[in-house]
Amino acid sequence: PGYAALIGTFGPSLLDKTGSRPAARQSDAGGPAVIRHPRELRAIPNNAILQQLGWLANSVHGIGQAAARAPELFASMRESSERFGRAYRLAAHAMANSDLDVLRAYLDTLDAGSWFDRARRTEREGRRDELLAVAEALARLDLAPALRRLFWRFASDRLKLKEAAGEPPAMPVRLVALHTLRLSLLHRIWLSATHIPDFRPHAGVTRELLLERILRLDMAGALVLLGEIFPLNPDPALGLDFGEPPGPREGGAYAALHRDVVEPMRQCFALLREISGAIQHEIGAFG
Repeated sequence: PGYAALIGTFGPSLLDKTGSRPAARQSDAGGPAVIRHPRELRAIPNNAILQQLGWLANSVHGIGQAAARAPELFASMRESSERFGRAYRLAAHAMANSDLDVLRAYLDTLDAGSWFDRARRTEREGRRDELLAVAEALARLDLAPALRRLFWRFASDRLKLKEAAGEPPAMPVRLVALHTLRLSLLHRIWLSATHIPDFRPHAGVTRELLLERILRLDMAGALVLLGEIFPLNPDPALGLDFGEPPGPREGGAYAALHRDVVEPMRQCFALLREISGAIQHEIGAFG
């Protein structure tokens, strides 16, 4: 469950499509389905997503456990086996581009508790309500317990590998900066989404479901829905005289919403995707 939550919550949306098919199947209600098991995600995006979250588990996880079982043999093979050395260089490169603190930042982003803590500490006017809204939406997804267990497994394996192979190089500062910038954009999108006003169900979509899609960064679908629910251009029928008083949201009522909420989310998501491409190039996993 933790692995599926790690790669399946917003992971597929971090990257552009890698083929003609979507990374994951679609749900009956629209938008990507919740991934319950890694096999529901195609292999190429599976690996690509793991390279995006600060810990290249597809190349390094499990090596520490194996080395701990036979540390002398592990050390001997590294020194004397050219074939093993070539294989291990892949893991060494992965470790040099991995950082448990960066991974932890992504996991904390999906933990409602971290958002509640921020809400408790913030002194910025209006920010507490935004943080609480994100926290409550994440609490409904209930991802934190499984993600914590996954982090413990990764951390345990990392410590065993450190014991067997020594301390790897630190993640490059440029790569840390890219992860930091992208997380800040993701947070900005979520905080902006809390300003979407309530609305009547639209094609089976409620405000709660729309916020969940935004939490999972299904922005293409969410932005289309926002345009339908809160049209920027008024209905031409609004200008006709039917002998009735106009409704409370006559022409242009949503211009401010699009200017202050929808368009900034669109721009942040486009930049977020650009940073994902830069991360691929930085770790040498593009193509």
